Amino acid sequence: MNAEPIIATLPGERFDFSKNPDTDPHTKTLEKVEEVNPDLIIYMGSAAGPYFARADVLNQIKAPIIHFCCDASCPGWDRGIMYYRETTPFAFTVNIDGNDNWLKGPRDLTMWCPLDPSFYRPLPKVINFGWAGGLGPEREQMISELADLIELFPRNEEYGSYHEYADFLSSCKITLNMAKSGSGLSLQTKNRVREAGYAKCLLLEERGAPTSNWFELGEDYLDYGSSAEAREIVTRVSDSMIDRISTNLQQKSLTLYSPKIFWDKVLSNL
Repeated sequence: MNAEPIIATLPGERFDFSKNPDTDPHTKTLEKVEEVNPDLIIYMGSAAGPYFARADVLNQIKAPIIHFCCDASCPGWDRGIMYYRETTPFAFTVNIDGNDNWLKGPRDLTMWCPLDPSFYRPLPKVINFGWAGGLGPEREQMISELADLIELFPRNEEYGSYHEYADFLSSCKITLNMAKSGSGLSLQTKNRVREAGYAKCLLLEERGAPTSNWFELGEDYLDYGSSAEAREIVTRVSDSMIDRISTNLQQKSLTLYSPKIFWDKVLSNL
């Protein structure tokens, strides 16, 4: 996940340990906290590995810490969520994958991911059908079956690259979303849902995704169950329907799921 449009929604200092591989993340965490003396810490980390935060480190921090989890509905996060809940001072966890089916505690929240809409600007819709994002085997298969229709933009995860990604989406009439988590074991409301809204694209969403918890099927987006269904929509949908549905998605993304609404709800939960 590119954190740039998330970080842009709130003031504060950002330090990415994964971009500093020679730095011990646990020592550096305490050093940065002492240096910045924050009123609040938002922690986003991995489910395992060298950057998984240790309880003995977190328990030395006096500022409240909110845990942001990008994939809590994925079973691979179950162990990490329980570890954090039982051993750390996290005030609560915010699952930002939009799926309410996870090990949710009494104070935890299921939300969408806050994204800064200012990255998006009106551009000529010169691409009929586009896809931007990472490609795993299942996604590659889907894209290959639509190769004659779809234009690709390989996503660069480096900080500072998000403008190009946003411009690509803003140039598309229609965009595709594939909603499975990285493990393929859960379906999520991907960032691309609201990115498509900000870009005023017609969103084709994978059937069964929890996007239906936040937006209305047929009014804000269309769904597909196979590449053949996606192909039929792309080749048959009218410009008037594209405009109507993409406008609905854009308006709801900007008004119902804005960064301000997100942060107001999260911070009021402290």
